[in-house]
Amino acid sequence: MDLSPRFRLLILVTALLPAAGAVRAQAPDGFSRTAGPILAARCASCHGAAKAEAGLRLDSWEGALAGSTFGEAFIPFDAERSLALRLAGGQGAFEAHPSDAGSPALSDEEFETLRRWVAEGARDDAGALPYTGDRDFIYVCNQGEASVSVVDADAGVVARVVDFTKLGFPVNAKPHHIVVEPDGSHWYVSLIGVGRVLKLNRDNEIVAFAETPFPGLLALDPNADWLYVGRSMTAVSPPQTVARIRRSDMTVVEDVEVFFPRPHALTLSPDGTTLYAASLSENRAAAVDLATGDATLLSLDGPIHTIVQFAASPVDGTVIGGGQMTGTLFVIRPPGPAGGARVERTFDGPGGPWLLAYDAKGERVFVPNKNANRITVYDPADWSVAATIEGEGLADPEGIVFSRDGRWLFLSNTNMHNAYEPRYDFGPGEDHSGMHLMPGMHGFATRPGTLVRIDAASGTIDKVIEIGMAPTGIGSRGVPSGR
Repeated sequence: MDLSPRFRLLILVTALLPAAGAVRAQAPDGFSRTAGPILAARCASCHGAAKAEAGLRLDSWEGALAGSTFGEAFIPFDAERSLALRLAGGQGAFEAHPSDAGSPALSDEEFETLRRWVAEGARDDAGALPYTGDRDFIYVCNQGEASVSVVDADAGVVARVVDFTKLGFPVNAKPHHIVVEPDGSHWYVSLIGVGRVLKLNRDNEIVAFAETPFPGLLALDPNADWLYVGRSMTAVSPPQTVARIRRSDMTVVEDVEVFFPRPHALTLSPDGTTLYAASLSENRAAAVDLATGDATLLSLDGPIHTIVQFAASPVDGTVIGGGQMTGTLFVIRPPGPAGGARVERTFDGPGGPWLLAYDAKGERVFVPNKNANRITVYDPADWSVAATIEGEGLADPEGIVFSRDGRWLFLSNTNMHNAYEPRYDFGPGEDHSGMHLMPGMHGFATRPGTLVRIDAASGTIDKVIEIGMAPTGIGSRGVPSGR
């Protein structure tokens, strides 16, 4: 029987899903019978109650999973990316860790016990998995290694890694952007390299997908069953349309005409009635009435700006977008009684505005400046600069989202120009995740990217988490409007 490529992929994904984190009928031995005694004997002298270097305690299951000041030590189901195992195994330029604590190196048997505990989910004594259920997750595309880091917003650690190469996709699948259902039940990711948008559930299992050419940024309608997909990437002659997908069954229902090539910037009005898009290659944008299909075309004066993304105010629907090449920011007034959408104001900002975001009350706009390694915060009342955020970990900043409670701001950084120095050097050609880097996959990056957690109220950097290669788009449930 000759199966279609789509059906073959579904069979492959179904076969591999248990290895990605399904709960087994009979849970493996718990922490106190596997990893616990080894960590207590070998590691607790430096990472225990009396002394907890870098904030890491390994004398309990809770401590081992909480990680250090810098992020996780163990990633459930992912032994090869778990930093503690890489150090303990003496990978790269390191001897067995810790080399100065008076403890001998782990035996092969001990190391294998630790590895197996992590690979089976890093369970507690009752067989429970960490970071499950209705938690607040931040999803980050690692475009350079075909994976997504799933970060627990409250704990500030990588809780899971979805490795698409282990689910039958090529290493150049290039996950690019992510949006998440408001209730956290599902999330969606565009894979530029294979022309698919995947739908995954809370357990990171692929439940459906849509095929569409050159998928880029995504926009989710919180009030209806629609997902919009820009078509801007890697195409010689890209369509002058945006795909409209019914999320419940991932059917591509229609194409929305925007009348210019490479629609990249993409957002919806808060009520879901108007779609805003802009071209990467031309100084044109559009506000499309989704009920009628009528488009108001907007010309953006000046040299080629390359509008990367839009953000819409949750209060009055005002839209702002930034030009990658010029640093110019455009404020668009939404359609109203006085007429259609129009460019109301332009002003200059620091170089490389990227995936910008309003806060939930519409009182501040956070704009990552990719070429300046900073975030500029604007007051939309008069578009004055309210604050700037700089510091360690901001290295070619790209994507920005809020945690569900609005406390934290998360920023993905591609580290394309290697401005961030990783904590550990595992030798040329690899980052801390254990994955081979691919020079040229995303600029010239040869070091891991970062996810920076920022206190949204004070603007102070709370934690820098090293993740995968070339992290780009980032998604979260977002803060409920007005919170």
